[in-house]
Amino acid sequence: VVRTVSGSVWGGPATLVEELAIGALEGPPELTFGFIQSMAVDREGGIFVYDGQVPVIRHYDSDGVFLETIGGEGSGPGEYRNAVLGMGVRRDGRLLIVDARNARLALYNPDGTPSDHWPLASGLFTSQMLSLDEEDHAYVKIVAGRSQQGGMSEIGLLHFDTEGQIIDTVRTPKLSGEPESSGGFFFPSKRWAWSPKRYFVVGIPSDYSFDVRRRNEPLVRVRLDYEPVPLSADQHAAYEARREWMQKTQGQHWAEPIPHTPRVKPAYKGINVGAQGRIWVHRHVPSVLREDVQEPAGPNQAPVVPFREPVVFDVFQPDGTYLGEVPVPARTTLLSFDGDVVWGIRRGDLDEQYVVRLRLHAPEEG
Repeated sequence: VVRTVSGSVWGGPATLVEELAIGALEGPPELTFGFIQSMAVDREGGIFVYDGQVPVIRHYDSDGVFLETIGGEGSGPGEYRNAVLGMGVRRDGRLLIVDARNARLALYNPDGTPSDHWPLASGLFTSQMLSLDEEDHAYVKIVAGRSQQGGMSEIGLLHFDTEGQIIDTVRTPKLSGEPESSGGFFFPSKRWAWSPKRYFVVGIPSDYSFDVRRRNEPLVRVRLDYEPVPLSADQHAAYEARREWMQKTQGQHWAEPIPHTPRVKPAYKGINVGAQGRIWVHRHVPSVLREDVQEPAGPNQAPVVPFREPVVFDVFQPDGTYLGEVPVPARTTLLSFDGDVVWGIRRGDLDEQYVVRLRLHAPEEG
């Protein structure tokens, strides 16, 4: 057990400084993004970006200069349809994508030409479906089973070798007290991430703890003392109104009723593991009132929840040492983590999208 009672290695919050932005409100097609679904960073610091609105995959160098378009829309060799739900770059520079609507993985050469494709037997459609390990083996999220009570599905990983042969299915670890239901708002369901070094980081955020589970090694349980975050009375009422609307309009399709909204938020809402093994835990923090709220246009639309939650990550070393917290700039979503460099999407004032690279600056680094 690695427990942090107070303090951190950094001694205070780190900052994320934007050092590159790709995109424009108006301009050529390669700089105007509509709906960025996936991205992957190459070994030279460049980036592949999939825009699902076109749809198209574009490649940019480390300075943000557009290099080439990869493939195009369709179902033939080198083509993909409008759901590329994961991308990764292998050590040899070849790009691997999850072409979900064509039910396959597709591989492209460094020059953008098609290399190979492998069938993918999965009906799962979710974001960030693909992981690559340090030997270029691919792991794709699939439905690995159903709970006995008919609630949430068990998500596992289909393991491919470098030639596209299926090796096995990797199941997420079972935890004591694991909920069978996917729950409603602020329900502490199991959160997990798969490391490029082939191990799980997994936990149930009913408290601030998670496990680092490596095969044939002792389990490491990481605990952080924290102050639970309550929902305000107005926030709780807003989410309960949304829950009741969902139950009324969609409940007939679900195996069980949506649980009532708790009065306290879970400790965290997600886990990511970076390329170098750092663990990024998306922590719940107090919400703030939104200023851009618009009332529903009619009775058939969901009630508005006029709150937003600032994004804050806690960062840990692979051994569980707590480095400190990292507030994320407003309107920015992080998708790729590699040491002190992270990539994500920033939305502009008119909701236009930019691909951004940010660098982490810890307090002792000035």
